[in-house]
Amino acid sequence: MEIFYVTLVLAGMFTILIKQWFPPDVTLFSVLLILILTNVISVEEAFQGFANKSVITIALLFIISNGLFNSGMLHHLIEKVLKYNGNFPLILLKMMITVSILSAFINNTAIVYTLTPLVRNWGLSNGVNPSKLLIPLSYAAILGGTITLYGTSTNLMVDGLLQQSGHPGFTVLEFSYLGIPLTLVGLGYMYLIGRHLLPHRNYKNNLTPMEKSNNSENIQTNHFRNNKILVFVLLVMFTLAAFQFISIIKAAIIAVLILLATKSISPAEARKSIDWSVIILISSAIGIGAAIEKSGVTEAISIAILYINDRFGLLGTAITIYLVTMILTEISHNIAAAAMMFPLGHSVALEIGTDPKMFAMIIAISASCSFITPIGYQTNLIIYGPGGYRFTDYLKVGFLLSIFCLICTVSLTFLIWR
Repeated sequence: MEIFYVTLVLAGMFTILIKQWFPPDVTLFSVLLILILTNVISVEEAFQGFANKSVITIALLFIISNGLFNSGMLHHLIEKVLKYNGNFPLILLKMMITVSILSAFINNTAIVYTLTPLVRNWGLSNGVNPSKLLIPLSYAAILGGTITLYGTSTNLMVDGLLQQSGHPGFTVLEFSYLGIPLTLVGLGYMYLIGRHLLPHRNYKNNLTPMEKSNNSENIQTNHFRNNKILVFVLLVMFTLAAFQFISIIKAAIIAVLILLATKSISPAEARKSIDWSVIILISSAIGIGAAIEKSGVTEAISIAILYINDRFGLLGTAITIYLVTMILTEISHNIAAAAMMFPLGHSVALEIGTDPKMFAMIIAISASCSFITPIGYQTNLIIYGPGGYRFTDYLKVGFLLSIFCLICTVSLTFLIWR
């Protein structure tokens, strides 16, 4: 009986996410509380996500990213890249390459949130419709986020769930085996095909509240503060974590302590820089994922997946897991989709004797590669209003890119883990 109740609750959750009646973090946290009150999951099990190492790491990375943004370095770099010479395709490619590289090392959502008003204003000043710029900005950030473990919160969350299940986590650069080829494929697609599918939309002349709060002039009042310290901190953190001298959470702690000690960021700024809605969202999703597994929903779906495995082999299973994750992401939210799918992927991997890392990687990448709707990934939602987009614009530009990413991801995971 519990399995039907949990399925009903999940159906309601996805309906609310699709309809966007409430913010995703409020929706998932409310569902988690309902599952506690109806004794589907204990309080300890429900709130395990709030103590997850990956969630703490994400909070620390928000602080580090904020220090970088406050310095004005990011804006200075983008302004250099966006020097118009009349060759729009080249400018677009340069912007996407720069953003994808930055997104490999800094949280991609924060990058898009910060750069949207700058890129939009540049377009208005140079006679380029913002709708031609902002989808490429979001897609480049999404693709770049797949390159390293901490490029996106999705990677970190899946890594945390993998470790929580008793397996070795991913190294910082393990995602690069898929992320770099994916990014190259994505950038090539946008340069050769995608840019021709971008809409020409009318836009509002007034800046939105989000843009006003992030106006480059406001940010540049703090410009170039302690730039050398910031670069040093980022290099130290990346080197220590990439070469596995220490764990990523310890590297992030060291980085934050250096920023605070050198007054590159104040304690007040550090507190404000953490996006608590993301922390609540991810932590709640982990708890809901645990409830799904405990209730038997995972086991029931696993039986269907194992049938596919018997009929079509490991390739069919991998494609199925990618597609289901992708669909859940596009209609709801990437974090929710990854948290729901991880227990399923883990269960199926153990059943068929495959390295759980393979399906964990597929789920992380699929949940990140959201190009078909504006609601699946936060970066797509950020640029929706400022770009004057319609819901169908994402489908038109992103559908073929999603297919390419599926083929690339499944093929590479087979080469690495089969």
